[in-house]
Amino acid sequence: MSLQTPGQLSNKTFLIVSITLTCVASLFVVARLIASWQRKPKRHVDRIDDYIALAALLVLAATVAGYNELILALSSPQTKLASLMRLSNALTWLGALMLWGCKVPILVLYITLFNVKTWLRISSYAIIAVTATIFIIMASFVTAKCTGPLDEGLLWRCQPASTKAGFTLGLVSIITDALIFVLPISVIVRLQLPLKKRIGVSIIFAGGLVAIAASAVSTSYKWKSLKWSASGGTNDMICTVVECAVAIMVACIPAGYGLWSRNIATSGLYSRVSSAFSHLFLVRSRRSRSGACDTSVRSQKSHASTGSTKLVHIHQTGQDKSGLSEEEV
Repeated sequence: MSLQTPGQLSNKTFLIVSITLTCVASLFVVARLIASWQRKPKRHVDRIDDYIALAALLVLAATVAGYNELILALSSPQTKLASLMRLSNALTWLGALMLWGCKVPILVLYITLFNVKTWLRISSYAIIAVTATIFIIMASFVTAKCTGPLDEGLLWRCQPASTKAGFTLGLVSIITDALIFVLPISVIVRLQLPLKKRIGVSIIFAGGLVAIAASAVSTSYKWKSLKWSASGGTNDMICTVVECAVAIMVACIPAGYGLWSRNIATSGLYSRVSSAFSHLFLVRSRRSRSGACDTSVRSQKSHASTGSTKLVHIHQTGQDKSGLSEEEV
């Protein structure tokens, strides 16, 4: 038995992509932690959002490792049903925690940035609480159905419960991503932001759209599994990993921008590299302009030469006609 079916990512590809996304998300979290350390907040409670982002990254890494173990277990004929059920139940809770935890840093970021907006702060807290409740209920439902005597009835109870819970969590995840995307729009539109910050906000929203798309694709695979027409397999898993990794990155972008503006953008190396690129761009621009000027001059000379040739030809033709008329006379 294997998760790899026609149309699914190979197990190796899934592992490579998942590890790469986790490593990239780790870089964002590290940048956030460094930026927080440089700010030197007086109280540990001021770093709660950093701790949450780090915890979400650790859960993401643990879930990727658990998915890999599940793939190996399903691919091995020596896997015992008892160990497979224990691994499945553990991944049910770990996956639910990952889906919930990767969105919490963004909501905490909203609470921090837009603290003066009471409605937005209350909405963020409400989303955190409601989604946590739903995820706990679904994970408990699956655990109850997938725990008991190891017989054929257990599999018949566990499989439908897992697919129903997975589809429900997928729908909740899409709704949560959409709410996270929409919540700050009315506040941000009213702000008079400079161009650089507008670009940064656009990048954050683009990341939100990627997360929503990944969540939608993952839920579509869960829907197919619910209808017994296909298995989500590695495609479902990789979409979930993409969704959570992107969510963690988006939550770390503001802190990463602070680290960039305070350390990298003000460094001598950055100034030299920026000057080198500016000089290279200026040289290329001058060359293109001089090339265009040379082409224009050559074109003008060509037109002038053509015109002179035509005038000489007309003059010679006139002389010939004049000579013929004298002979005839």
